[in-house]
Amino acid sequence: MSTQKSHRHLDALQSLRGIAALIVLLRHVMICYPSEGTIRNHFIDVALNSHAAVVIFFVLSGFVLSISIENTKIDIHSTIVFWIRRVFRILPALMLVTFLSIIFTKIPLSSLPTPGSSDFMEGLLPHNLTTSSVGVIKSFLGLASTYVPQNWTITVELIMAVLFPLLVSLTRSFSNGVYWLLFIGIIVTCTAGEGGKWLPPFYGMDFILGIAVYRVWNSSLWRPSVLATVLSVAILCGASSLITETVGHSLPFHYATTSIIEGFAASFVVLSLTDHDKVVRYLSVRPLIVLGDLSFSLYLVHFLVVSILGRIFAPFILNYTSFDRALIMAVATLLVTLPISWLIFRGIEIPFNRLGKKLSGDFLNLIRKRSHATY
Repeated sequence: MSTQKSHRHLDALQSLRGIAALIVLLRHVMICYPSEGTIRNHFIDVALNSHAAVVIFFVLSGFVLSISIENTKIDIHSTIVFWIRRVFRILPALMLVTFLSIIFTKIPLSSLPTPGSSDFMEGLLPHNLTTSSVGVIKSFLGLASTYVPQNWTITVELIMAVLFPLLVSLTRSFSNGVYWLLFIGIIVTCTAGEGGKWLPPFYGMDFILGIAVYRVWNSSLWRPSVLATVLSVAILCGASSLITETVGHSLPFHYATTSIIEGFAASFVVLSLTDHDKVVRYLSVRPLIVLGDLSFSLYLVHFLVVSILGRIFAPFILNYTSFDRALIMAVATLLVTLPISWLIFRGIEIPFNRLGKKLSGDFLNLIRKRSHATY
């Protein structure tokens, strides 16, 4: 497969990222405003499987990051360049949303009650939420979830960014290295303990799966059939509910069997979307691609928007049914979150991405000048 093809903008995958972010947003609204009805909730569990959406994020990260360093000789200098670009890709938007969340918890609006919502919503960004100065710093760096509840995924992304060049290097250095890494990743996922510190190794397998998808894509003409792709989507969405029904009780959000199954299903979906087939054409439409562009900011800011709108709308939606409350909040959250995400994308993400590329380029130029000076 040519270099030109490997660097082609994969619109369908960008759309997939946007759809996954949208699923997370809608699922979180449903958690804040749960709907009554067993059948309806089973449907929501499958159609809005937020855990599967997060797994897609991680597999996509492994795939896209593999493309970004495919022609790079991995050494200490290229690794530093990679780290600089990832930091400027992730942290600026996160820092802005963290700052806005802190401001929100200090204003009177955050003290208003949210009757008709869940206990989770009542405790979401409460008034005068405080933490230690270390906790605030960790929140700004994506290492604590005090002000951005989904920060645990950012922690996983940052930790895996530190290790990613090493993982790619190992897959290049050893025959079948990616399969050995994947085997180790599965073992780690199955044996990881509970708690935040275990989440990066728990989900490391998904990044390795992303590398494996890249290897298959870049060296083989094989792709899953449309039928296999549809089956993979069904497994991706329904695995958690099926396992829950099988064992007869609710499972932890971070459950190894579910995560492994969803990881492999997500890999098949990503691989199928790297080729020009009917599925790709359906996803390569401008609105979905734009949604993909906005996905990171949308993912970061939606909880803050839900917190604000929930307190404003509480008196007006209290007498509606639980389903209508959830529907109203979902529509309102989307209408507010999308333009805010566009502003963050245009005003923060793009400029800081460019700054990260410039700084990493300046770093490489400095290294080259020093190298020439020694000869």
